[in-house]
Parts: sequence; C-alpha cells; structure tokens
Amino acid sequence: MFARSLVIFVALIASFAAASALGLLPWGTPGTGPGQFDSPTGVACDSQGRVLVVDTNNGRIQRFTREGVFLDMWGTVGSEPGQFRSAEFAAHGPGDTIFVADYNNHRVQVFSPAGAFVRAWGERGTLAGQFMGAFGIAVSADGMVYVSDAGNRRVQRFTSTGEWLGAFGSSGTGPGQFGFPAGVALDRDGDVFVADYTNHRVQRFTPSGAFVAEWGTPGAGDGQMTRPIAIAIAGLGPALVVDTGNSRVVRFDRDGTFAGTLATGLDRPFGIAIDGDGNVFVVETGASRVHPFADATTPAHRGTWGALKHRFAR
Repeated sequence: MFARSLVIFVALIASFAAASALGLLPWGTPGTGPGQFDSPTGVACDSQGRVLVVDTNNGRIQRFTREGVFLDMWGTVGSEPGQFRSAEFAAHGPGDTIFVADYNNHRVQVFSPAGAFVRAWGERGTLAGQFMGAFGIAVSADGMVYVSDAGNRRVQRFTSTGEWLGAFGSSGTGPGQFGFPAGVALDRDGDVFVADYTNHRVQRFTPSGAFVAEWGTPGAGDGQMTRPIAIAIAGLGPALVVDTGNSRVVRFDRDGTFAGTLATGLDRPFGIAIDGDGNVFVVETGASRVHPFADATTPAHRGTWGALKHRFAR
C-alpha cells in the first residue's frame, strides 16, 4: 500500500513539473471574442492534435492548438442547423467527424472536420431516438454513437448516421440505473463508462449496454466523488473522472480501484479530454478557460518524457 501511494505521489509531482516546464498553462478568458468563453463545458481532441471546446453560453464551437492558439469557430445561439442551445459535450468519430450533444435542442448534430453542418437527429420526447436533454456523447472507433439522455435517465446508442440501435438505463439508484447520466466515455474494447452525476458514482457497461460494475460513494475521500460529470479514457489506460463537486480530477483503474488525484482546486471543472500523446485537457467552467495537464500515468507517457517535450517543441 505504501509503495503504491508513493508511485502515485511521484507520478503526480512529475505531471505538474512537466506541465510547468513545458509551459502548459491554462488558456482562455471570459468574453465573446475568438479564444474567449462564456461557461465552456465539453472538450474533445482530434487526430491532428487540435482541441475543440464547446463554448456553451456563446452558442458555438471553438477550436485551438494544444497550446491554446485560436484556429476557428462556428455556431450561434438558436435551433436551426448548425446552431446550439446549451450544447454540453462533443466527441470525434472516425475521420475526425464531430458529434455535438445539443442539450436544449434535444438532438445530436454532426459536422465535418472543417466544421460544416452534415446532419442532425433527435427531438424532445421519451420515445426511442428522442431526448429530454442530450448531454454526454462518445463515439467508438467503428462509429457507434452513445448519448446520455439525461432527462430520460438512459443512454441511447446510434449509428453514425443517427439510426437508433438501442438504449439502456432507467431512473433509480440500483446497478444500471441513473440519477442523472452525464459524461460518457469508451475504452479501447468498447466498454461504456457513464458519470452518474447525482448518484455520485461511475458505472461501466458492455458495448451493448449490459451492466458490468460501479464504483464511488458520496464524499471527498479517496475513491469517493461528489457529482462526477465527465470521464476520459485513453485506450486501456486509467479512467480520469471530473469530480466537479470536489473541484478535482481523480484517477481510477478500469476495475474501479482508486489510483490517485490528477488535479485539485479547479474552478467548476466540467469537460475532460486526452489527446493522442496522453496530455489531458480540463475545462474550468467557472474560470472560462481550458487547463492542460501532463499525466504520467496515461499510456503515451509511460517510459519517457522525451517524446512529450519534442511534441511541444514543434
């Protein structure tokens, strides 16, 4: 136990030291201009190393380099194609196609890698393919789209073109039930991890929605959570969970074993994403910014810091 705690402590110190040395400082300020945010929420990283941020109250998507250099943006507040009403999370699918959970429009919108509107599906309701608030979203390597339908207390599954495939979950506190399903993440095997926000836990399911396991209890101790809202997983690496009620990001092995804390003292943390080099990006909604971290436990960082230093020196 002491040896494991020491390893976690050393990894945490190394992460912050590396982030400081590489200049991985938070970026973004409150406002409406390019590179500014008004209550940003979701974040996603594409195969080219670009960071996409859901700028919720400004009704748009913004895209940046890893270092926070503004690249482009699209969207306005509204309900027409390409507009958003309280969009929350976004995810990339095959070919860097972009999928956005458009919460108050009760739909999923799909965009090309350049940001051009492609299609949308969903409407307000309780039937198959309908939503009462499309909140979290994740896309598998083969294009399966998982959407947390928050108000209906379920997760729905679609093809990349919006064909309904199934749903799982109901309202409650038991295994496979949800208080408020928030962020969704997939591991390399396709297992589905859901942040069960008001039940203060993470639940794991098979790709078809069969319950596998759950972990977390209410609180601020090791292995505890208060309103977890988002999850990120790189391959078969650890699950990074945004424990928003405790203003931190915590780390769990995929079997639910607590494996340390990545960051504390965050200002209303919300979305989280991991890029192809294993670097972590956390949205601080309260500060209207994105906070990067170098995490020594993510798969791309095991072995040496040399590749990371080279990547940011380009």
